[in-house]
Amino acid sequence: MNNPNNKNKENPEEDDQPIVDALSSLGWVEEKEEESEEEPEESGLVEQITLFRQQNEQLNEQIAEMRQEKDSILRENESLKTQKEELREKLDDLEQNMQVNESHLADVEELNLTLKEKDEVINSLEERIDQKDTIIQDQTIKIQNLQNEITELQDSVDELKSGQMEKSDLSEKLREKNETIKDLNEQINYLQQDTIPKSKYDKLEVLVEKKDELLTQKEKEIFEIKNDLSDAQKEINELEQQLETFSLVKKDLEKKEERIETLVLENEKLKQKNLTNQEIINRLEDKLEQTQQKSGELTGKFEIEYSNMQYRLQEKDSKIKELMEEQKELRNKLEETEQIEDKILSDLQALKDEKLKLESEVEAKDQEIVDLKKRIKLLRRDKIKS
Repeated sequence: MNNPNNKNKENPEEDDQPIVDALSSLGWVEEKEEESEEEPEESGLVEQITLFRQQNEQLNEQIAEMRQEKDSILRENESLKTQKEELREKLDDLEQNMQVNESHLADVEELNLTLKEKDEVINSLEERIDQKDTIIQDQTIKIQNLQNEITELQDSVDELKSGQMEKSDLSEKLREKNETIKDLNEQINYLQQDTIPKSKYDKLEVLVEKKDELLTQKEKEIFEIKNDLSDAQKEINELEQQLETFSLVKKDLEKKEERIETLVLENEKLKQKNLTNQEIINRLEDKLEQTQQKSGELTGKFEIEYSNMQYRLQEKDSKIKELMEEQKELRNKLEETEQIEDKILSDLQALKDEKLKLESEVEAKDQEIVDLKKRIKLLRRDKIKS
């Protein structure tokens, strides 16, 4: 029986080659579509990294401003010390002239009180300097934490890229397995349709039924694997939503930092007012030197001005307390972002585990397909011999 069917029996792989090429081309197009879907996920993570870097630069600028404030406070401290020394010199002069005029005793006592008040102001300024140092240290620690977050997010971006590529490879392998199973079904149908002896045909029919059952089971398993892949894609979408919430939290932190900057500007304005008050005090001291006879009146005015300055300093302290509260809120926000990042990392680990499971299932499918091919070859040999 030299019919064209024998040629098809001898070279079945050549006949199936165009179908395989067409399916591989379709698989290539689907892979391109999957790669295009990965681009927006990567761009979102890159935008978050740029936001972190901008925040890092802003924190560096804030540290520089804090250091400038520290230097200005040190200068104020030195000026107050010089004023203290000048007042002590005046006190010495008044003590020398105390024998001439007994009225200077009250002035000396008032100057002693002013000296004590100046000491208290100096101590309060030193405490503020310490507070500024602690704020600068907190800001440097915050910058280091943000840099660590940037590196961790870059690593997570790389892991997501590799995970997407491996999942696309797994889906491509599953499509290839489906194609091979279809080819095997066609070969089995072809073997059934050919004219062979009845006994051999019955045996082959039983084997084909068993193969069909196995193939239906394999198709069910492949369908389950596809469902697992869709579930993994849903989890990736959930991770993207979590990253969006993370970006919203970062924007809230930026607003808080802008609020801190405005408070710092108000603090500088208060310092300028303090400088003007200091100039007024210096003028009053000059008048006190010129007219020692009217020292009582001038010291009264000096006390009024000094009380005003103390009130303004208290307002400044309240502003600094508000700044500290804003910093506490920022720390709480940073802790929340760290918790979100930990959750994202755990989800990535779960995706890796699912990927390993899928790879093991694909290997099992490969082994089953190899066994099916061997059995089909044996069937062909039996058919050719018959």
